[in-house]
Amino acid sequence: MNAEFILHERLSIANPEKARFLQEFFKTGKGQYAEGDVMLGIVVPHTPAIAEKLLYRKHDLMHKAVGWMLREVGKKDRETLVDFPETHRAKMPRTTLRYSIERFSPKERNRFMKKPVNGYQ
Repeated sequence: MNAEFILHERLSIANPEKARFLQEFFKTGKGQYAEGDVMLGIVVPHTPAIAEKLLYRKHDLMHKAVGWMLREVGKKDRETLVDFPETHRAKMPRTTLRYSIERFSPKERNRFMKKPVNGYQ
């Protein structure tokens, strides 16, 4: 998997109308706060599919990014946030799990952290 493949895949699920709105909302025009940033308009329902493709990358920053993406999905779709680690916990990087569940109650976090993840308990 290379950068060109990832970009092509993201563009295939991009929403141009949503992207235009986000470009204005996040002030990406000349001289504005986020000048030069590009929005693709990828919405929450596609995030778990993206997370699955990036989940097993070796770099720790990818583990953090995937956990962050899942945590953000959980703000709008809690069921997806709970289901994802349940489905992938056998090989899910611990960092990804920690980032994704950090807004859970202490009792819920403890339940997930006690389950074996990536060969560790």
